[in-house]
This record gives sequence, structure tokens and C-alpha cells, in this order.
Amino acid sequence: MANQRDVAREAGVSSASVSRYINKPDSIKQKSAGRIKAAIKKLGYRPDYTAQSLKRGKFHRVGIISAAKGPFYCEVINWIEDTLFDTGYFINIAITRESERSKQKPFHLVQNRQVDGILIFPLLNRGDEEIVAYMKKMGDKFVVLDRLYPDDSIFQVAIDNYGAGKTAARTFIEAGHRKFLFIWGVKDTASSHERFRGFYDELKNAGIKLEENRQLPGEFKVDSAYKRARERFPELPEFTAVFASNDLSALGFMKAAHENGLKVPDDFSIIGFDDAEIAPYIVPPLTTFRQPIQTMGALAAKMLISQIEGDEIRDRKVLLKAEFILRESLKPVF
Repeated sequence: MANQRDVAREAGVSSASVSRYINKPDSIKQKSAGRIKAAIKKLGYRPDYTAQSLKRGKFHRVGIISAAKGPFYCEVINWIEDTLFDTGYFINIAITRESERSKQKPFHLVQNRQVDGILIFPLLNRGDEEIVAYMKKMGDKFVVLDRLYPDDSIFQVAIDNYGAGKTAARTFIEAGHRKFLFIWGVKDTASSHERFRGFYDELKNAGIKLEENRQLPGEFKVDSAYKRARERFPELPEFTAVFASNDLSALGFMKAAHENGLKVPDDFSIIGFDDAEIAPYIVPPLTTFRQPIQTMGALAAKMLISQIEGDEIRDRKVLLKAEFILRESLKPVF
């Protein structure tokens, strides 16, 4: 099995350089870091993080507290894991949504000091507040993702879902639409609430009220959106524009509408969210928002590592903009 000296010999650097790279990759010149990384991969070298943990008081592990297992979470976590791996960290994941027992996992993860820091995907519930308050009180290293807290001392990275909701409403209004529907995602997620709030506020600014009978449940799932829309279709008010909390909800609604004799975009326009892989291939291709998922995951991971390593962090709160993608599902009604 290869050791640190073998890696140094293969990369043409000193053993001390390899050690510095393993402990803090940014401390090594880019050219040397590239050679060390290539040597580690070629030789299959695995640093002894257990020994390093005893020596430095670090586990080289980061905890991820997630409330769900959907595509969004999986993609962000993939980019988090890639970034952490490059800096010698691994992940423990605690899913908190499925049972009362699972809700204790975050506290178990933190209280037993199994990790050096935590990345949190919170919901809009008391459990989130308890975890964040506990970690802040204990001085733990953590970053909150996908939800903005008013507390500016908390490290956080989120998408500007409110701004995206406003953009969707404004785009519809500029295209002549005045009769709207909104399809909710999971109601206890911050992203769903913020998309609704932005959409609602922009319509209100234009003198348009989005009543409850113009709001449909969707749960971010294609089957849920389809079933609920199919049930509600006979009683829905007249509409020409629909904003869905994600692309899967949009797809489910489009199927229900098609079964009721309505076509996109001839009878109504629709905007989704996420720019899912299927979005360009739906007929017609779906207008949507593309989230900077890679940036979000990598940035959150780097922010946490900087806390753990004691590096200076310029911005504690980062709000990323979702890119509006115009496709054929949106049509003016002039």
C-alpha cells in the first residue's frame, strides 16, 4: 500500500508538501497541488485520517442535515461531496423528515462530536430553529443552505427564490396575462414559500389578487400535481398563466390540463422551476428557472471548511440568482 513518501516521490515534491496538501490544499502552489493530486489518484493513496484526527482533534468529516431525498438535494449534496473530497473531508448524512427518531439524528451528530462542522438544509419548523440555536450557542461550525435567516451572524447560502417568483409574475404580466394559477411545492420548505411570496407580491403590485382558489397543492412531485389538478379542474377559475413551484409540478399540471382539452401555449402559458433534465424535451419545451446548484454546493462546502480551518470569510450571507430560461411554453396573449 502506498504511503506519503511514495506520493511525494511520484509527484516530485517533499513529504512535507504532501502533508500540507492533505491538511490544507490551498496552501500549496497550484502546479504542485495538481501533481500531488494526480499522484494520490495514480497510487491509490489514502491518508490516515484517524491518526490525523487524534493528533489535530479533527475528524475530517462534515455532517449534512437534510429534510428530504429529492433531486435538488441529491444534486447539491453531490457538489458538496466533490468539493469536500478535494480538501480531504468526507460526509455523514442525517435525514430528519421521516420519523420522530430520525429527527434526533442531527443532535446525535453534533452532541457526540462525530463531525467538524454541519451543513443544514432546514424546513420551516421548530426543529430547525432548535438545531440552529443549539449549534450557535455551542459555537459549532455550520452553514445553512436554501433558507435565509434574518440573523446575519449565521453563515448561509441560498437561492433568491423570492426574486424568481417576482420575475415569473412580471414576465407573465408583460406578456399580457391577467388570470393566474400557482402550484405549491412542499409547504414547509422555505423555497416554496419564497417563490409564492415573490409571485404574489408582484401580482399585488400590479393590482392582481391571487385568491386561494387559484392556488393548487403540488408537493414538488409530478404525480401529486397531476392528481390534485385533475381533482380540481372542474372548479378552477378561468386562467391563462400558471407558475409551478418546480418542473415536475408543471409537468403533472400539463397532463391534467391536456386531459381536459387544454393545450400549452395556445390555451395557457406555464413556467416551472429547476430546469430539470426533461424540461427542454417536454412538448412544448418548458420555460423555467435554472438554479446555480454547482455554485451553491461548492460555495457552502468551502464556507464550512474555511470556518473549520480558521480562515477569514468575507461574506456570511450569499444569495444566488436563478437564471430565467425562456422556452415555448410561454406565449403572449395580446
